[in-house]
Amino acid sequence: MFDRIISELGPWTWMVLGFVLIVMEVFAPG
Repeated sequence: MFDRIISELGPWTWMVLGFVLIVMEVFAPG
């Protein structure tokens, strides 16, 4: 499933993943 999403969105996928990681760090530090 993820391979299909990555192939469809391309760089946007990594931008979203990076944003999610930042949000997780903010709400769940450590």
